[in-house]
Amino acid sequence: MNPQSVISEINAPILKAGTAITAAVGANTNTVENAAIQVATTLVQTSADPWWFWFVVSIPWGPIASFLAAIYTSMLAGEWLWKKTIRPLLTRWGFMKPPPRRVYTAQEIADAAALLDAEGAQR
Repeated sequence: MNPQSVISEINAPILKAGTAITAAVGANTNTVENAAIQVATTLVQTSADPWWFWFVVSIPWGPIASFLAAIYTSMLAGEWLWKKTIRPLLTRWGFMKPPPRRVYTAQEIADAAALLDAEGAQR
């Protein structure tokens, strides 16, 4: 396997895309604000001094959640741009060193083959 392809590989791309979409959809609904108000209302019933209730209710939870979802999505897009376009271009143009290549010795290859043979014999 090419070491460059390992470095530029995005781990769990479908999971990351799914969480970004879920965060964006969840942030753009009133669910976030309703959940915060419901939690605060439940806690007020058990508290003697509900001064903090109005603070929690007055916070605009929807825009905060939208902002955090936008930051998360931007970070995922930035990771993709860095690994798939920017870093390979900078490496190709000579601004960055290429990733070090791993050179396997004959002994390491023999050890790996013996390990695979031992695992195959156990099955």
